[in-house]
Amino acid sequence: MDKIPTLLLSIAGTVTRHALTGVFAYLTAKGWVNTDDAQHLIAGAGLLVAGVGWGLYQKYKDRLRFLVALQMPEGTSESEVKAEAKKTDISPLK
Repeated sequence: MDKIPTLLLSIAGTVTRHALTGVFAYLTAKGWVNTDDAQHLIAGAGLLVAGVGWGLYQKYKDRLRFLVALQMPEGTSESEVKAEAKKTDISPLK
């Protein structure tokens, strides 16, 4: 399985956490959400964003493997396609 660079994960996590905290601070200040609910909603929204982000990354990697497989000769094994996809330098996450 391909790994997302640690620095990218760290940055994405920090940005997401601060964005969610800012949104829920605003909602709490307006009185639309109380403080206890905001803490639970931040945790839930953080998990939701992480899950969606991971899903999008997996779809991207699957699409990359598909495009590589189209270029490979007929009868190429899945492991050969994965190895060739790893060598392909079109990933923005490398």
